[in-house]
Amino acid sequence: MWVGLLRQLAEEHQLAAESIREQISELRAEPADESGSLGFWAPVARAIAGDELSHLQVARHAEQQMLDTYQGVLPTLDTGSAQLVRNLLLPTQQRHVQLFTDVMNG
Repeated sequence: MWVGLLRQLAEEHQLAAESIREQISELRAEPADESGSLGFWAPVARAIAGDELSHLQVARHAEQQMLDTYQGVLPTLDTGSAQLVRNLLLPTQQRHVQLFTDVMNG
């Protein structure tokens, strides 16, 4: 049931990661891959043994953590990077958090 939603969110996260890597490269820096391929989604992968609601709670928490991270670093970014975060990453992340909230409440 959730496979389509999770696949869509994973694709959006992949696009976000690519956008961030491109921005870092434009700044002539080397993008790091310290969070691995799962990043904040790692707890979701570990929660597979739980019930459906716990999966959604863990996924929503991971999405909220990413939103908080974007909001936290925004004041420290150069103009181009801040624009990327403000115009693409924050709205997408806010939508992800709201999607999980709606599914859990609905």
